[in-house]
Amino acid sequence: MRDGAKSATLKAGMSNTLTLSKGEVVYDLNGEWSIETNLSGNTSYNGLATIKQEGDRFVAVLTSGNYPHAAPLEKVKGTLKGAGISKIQLYTIYGWVNSFGEIEEAGNRIILDTQLPEIEANTTLTRK
Repeated sequence: MRDGAKSATLKAGMSNTLTLSKGEVVYDLNGEWSIETNLSGNTSYNGLATIKQEGDRFVAVLTSGNYPHAAPLEKVKGTLKGAGISKIQLYTIYGWVNSFGEIEEAGNRIILDTQLPEIEANTTLTRK
C-alpha cells in the first residue's frame, strides 16, 4: 500500500460513490480529471481526461495534453472492487500495459505504477 493510502469500506450514500445492481458500493469516477505521467523522473506528460464509468468498469479518455498520442484516446481503463481497483491498465507506446493502481483521497485521486521496459511510469489522475 502506498504512503497515505487507507483501506476503506464504502457505504451507500457516501460522497463519490455509487451502488451497483448487486448491492456492492464502489467509487463513482465519472467526470473530468487532470492526468500526469512521469517516466522514471526524467520526462513528464500532462493533460485532461474524462472518465466514463459503467458499473464497476471505467475508462479515462485523454481530451488534451502533451502525451505522445493524439487526443481523444483511451489512456487508462480498469475495474473497481469495493474501495479499490481490481485491474487497471495504462495505454503506452507499447500498447495496453497492466499496472498497479490505488484510489486515494475519498475517490478524488487515482495513482498508477506501470513497469515499462527499462523505465517506470507513475501516473496520477486528480478529480477536477
